[in-house]
Amino acid sequence: WLAVAERRRALRQLAAVGLGASARERRALVSEMFERLGEALAQCLIFVRSAGEARASLSFVLTPRAQAALAEARAAGRGVVLVGGHLGNWELVGAALARALPLQVLARSSYDPRWTRLIARWREAAGVGSLWVDRPGALRRALALLRAGGAVGLLIDQPLRRGGCLVPFFGRPAPTSTLAVALARATGAALLLACPLARRAAEGGRGGGATFGAVTEVEVTPIATSDWTEGGRDALPRAMARLTALLEQQVRADPASWLWSLDRWRLDDRSTSGLEPVRCTKPLTSKANCVPRR
Repeated sequence: WLAVAERRRALRQLAAVGLGASARERRALVSEMFERLGEALAQCLIFVRSAGEARASLSFVLTPRAQAALAEARAAGRGVVLVGGHLGNWELVGAALARALPLQVLARSSYDPRWTRLIARWREAAGVGSLWVDRPGALRRALALLRAGGAVGLLIDQPLRRGGCLVPFFGRPAPTSTLAVALARATGAALLLACPLARRAAEGGRGGGATFGAVTEVEVTPIATSDWTEGGRDALPRAMARLTALLEQQVRADPASWLWSLDRWRLDDRSTSGLEPVRCTKPLTSKANCVPRR
């Protein structure tokens, strides 16, 4: 087997959050997760090296609601912060969004420069720019872009190395960056969550597991401004808890679509230093606000 450590971590984390009624079901979920990850890699390679019908077969389209949400945000002349998670083929979700508005994504460079260059090529082919946060000036460029009415994207379920807050994710405290909300608050940008919905089979394709010849819809959910402007210092953790709860709903709807090998709940001394725990006033499945624990 490949990626033995990642498989073991994925199995441990599925068991810890109570997904999969048995070890056999969890093994099946992890196998499907890796199968989808391989499909996503193949999609990206085809996207870079092909054009026309080959690219058209990789259909990631915005729902009418998503198109309306993006159009409304842009019509107001504001910048747009688009957040998502490691769901489905998150790179082609970005490609779908980039067809609606110019998009730059904040990301961390890979440990292998060759992998970083390949990712940059994928994004360039899709019309998506890259702002590498571990390189000087990336955050300044993101702020300037948002103040000029541009769009910046980032994933909010990255394992956190330092800073941020602790928010519930599947009922367990997860170190989470507040960067997305901080960018929106500093620039007056709209904040929206973008996620792929369940795939529907196209003519000639297989069922829900189809990748080529299937259509994947991308939904965009606006986050109310009050979620991060009210409550003073509590606002950023509260808004991140809200976003994380919405992301959790998407993962629960299709568990194999999320990257369970991520070390999402790492809670060592380094990762939790200075973090503030967050509790929810109502169950995470509701639209309740979450506030820092006092």
